[in-house]
Amino acid sequence: MSINMDEFNIIIRSVVRGERPIEDLELTGISMNYREGVWYPESKHHIEYSVSLPDIATGILKYISDPEKFKKWSLVFEVCSDFIHPSEEAHSHPEVETVFDVLWKGAFKGKINEKTIALIKKIAKEDQESKRI
Repeated sequence: MSINMDEFNIIIRSVVRGERPIEDLELTGISMNYREGVWYPESKHHIEYSVSLPDIATGILKYISDPEKFKKWSLVFEVCSDFIHPSEEAHSHPEVETVFDVLWKGAFKGKINEKTIALIKKIAKEDQESKRI
């Protein structure tokens, strides 16, 4: 099946935001293989996709209440960093390290406190606020 770039972008962003299942990455040519407790991503295309920090924060909020799903989503995000990665704008965000820390803790069962979750909620709302401008 072939998809155009607009569809590709919509699918990747939706998976990152937790609006579509991780398995939908296969529609973009990214397959996830799980062997011996480790995810191995493979991409049929040499395309990179940059995501915003609010997109990542939205995905965190989608999965954080379900530890197993959060772990899987965080691990997939971590191992797909060769083709799905935070945008340059995301890297310049003052709370980028907090978001990366939450991803790491999600992948490796770290404790995330309520203050950090409140900050993630604030970051996720930034996307909604930018659309109103």
